[in-house]
Amino acid sequence: MHVWYGAGEAGGYREDLALLGREEKLRGARIARDDERSWFIAARAGTRRALAEHLRVGPERIGLHWDPASDFRAALLTVGPGARPLAVATVHHARRWLLALAPDGPLALSMAAAGELPRAADRLRADARRVAAARARHLAGAAFVVRDLPAHGPAAVALARPAGTGTVHCHGLVLATFVAPPACRPHDGTRQGGDGTRQGG
Repeated sequence: MHVWYGAGEAGGYREDLALLGREEKLRGARIARDDERSWFIAARAGTRRALAEHLRVGPERIGLHWDPASDFRAALLTVGPGARPLAVATVHHARRWLLALAPDGPLALSMAAAGELPRAADRLRADARRVAAARARHLAGAAFVVRDLPAHGPAAVALARPAGTGTVHCHGLVLATFVAPPACRPHDGTRQGGDGTRQGG
């Protein structure tokens, strides 16, 4: 499975909005604060571009069917008639966003940032794991496990994925003003492959 780390860039609002599906546009329109609405739209457009590059199709061909229980955080991906749907999860915090792609679900992501009150890194990681697990429980599917992933800037990251899934490949998207982690490194004792990716568990 794959996880992308990305960040929204200012100035592309119209181009980003054009990539979103009707449901995503309606969800964005319900966000009251201008900055939060912009980051939501930028995050969803960024995930579509990452998926399009990975699958070697145009971003307009990325069809996401959102799970109504996920508040636009989990979807099935289709790229054409007869293609097997893939599980997608996404989450954002301010300008930072994450995307996960796997053959099967449940799949859920979480980011936990300190906010105004500083919190220890282990507390942030525990909060991220708790939220990822809660989100996965709302989704129909097989049993899941929750694992820490590398932090995204100041935010702790956790991923809930089907039990028995193998290596997680992380992709860092390099932008003009932002460089994300290029590889997954375990925080919880799972075995690490020679290429820096997580294996097992």
